Amino acid sequence: MSDLDKLRDLTDQVRPPSLESLAGTARRRDRRVAAVAAACATVLVAVVGASFLQHGDERSTPQPARPAHADVRAVPASGEANLPPGRYSLRVTPTLGYEVDVPGRRYVDDGTFLHHPDAPGVFLVTAAPADGTLLPRHPCTDKSGITVGPTPRALARGLTTQPVLDIRRTSPVTLSGATGVFLEVRVPPDFDATTCQVLGETKDDLLLFSTTEGTRWTWGPGYVGRWWILDVGGERVVVMNACDRTCTAKDLRTLAKMSESITFTPGSE
Repeated sequence: MSDLDKLRDLTDQVRPPSLESLAGTARRRDRRVAAVAAACATVLVAVVGASFLQHGDERSTPQPARPAHADVRAVPASGEANLPPGRYSLRVTPTLGYEVDVPGRRYVDDGTFLHHPDAPGVFLVTAAPADGTLLPRHPCTDKSGITVGPTPRALARGLTTQPVLDIRRTSPVTLSGATGVFLEVRVPPDFDATTCQVLGETKDDLLLFSTTEGTRWTWGPGYVGRWWILDVGGERVVVMNACDRTCTAKDLRTLAKMSESITFTPGSE
């Protein structure tokens, strides 16, 4: 069976939401909340939206990460929530979580994506398993995967060899005591993605990397990502600041400050 067929056979496939879909959903939430408040200020209405991530083969109910300190609040591990400013605890894997400062109102989706429609850019932390991370043979035309080495440096080096992607500012880095590689990942805004191979829900997108667990990270032309690829106690993770051409220097600074505020914490099974 080819690598492509193996990817297609994965039952638990995840496609990160586009920046536009995150912003649009947040704006719809704002309109719904305003309408409900105007109609009846004494009635509490819970609105549950569709999940941005599609999970097949759910094996267990996700649990929120547990805060390490009393003033840190846990975010829900599924669904959508509106977060006021503060410090929050999120989970990356069953054995690893992190705390982060949220500087202004944000939405969190599926315990992963922190974003706001009036502040372009998405903040997230994801696993890139040492024994199960794949890079495509070509991020647009051949998305079948090749396993990369287990270290942050190996993933960073593999990304620099990918066609189409513009990799910049590669350098060693330490974040919350974890060492690794910082780099900037760009997809040229004028790249024609209409000819890209379609896998599942993805269309007109480039595949940045995937995992053997079925997670695919895809973004379209104009993507600007600042990534910290780290080894955290033997687990490889990627701290992502994801933007598109609408992000300003201020937006990027806000995302960078969130990254610098991270503290990694043990999770629990």
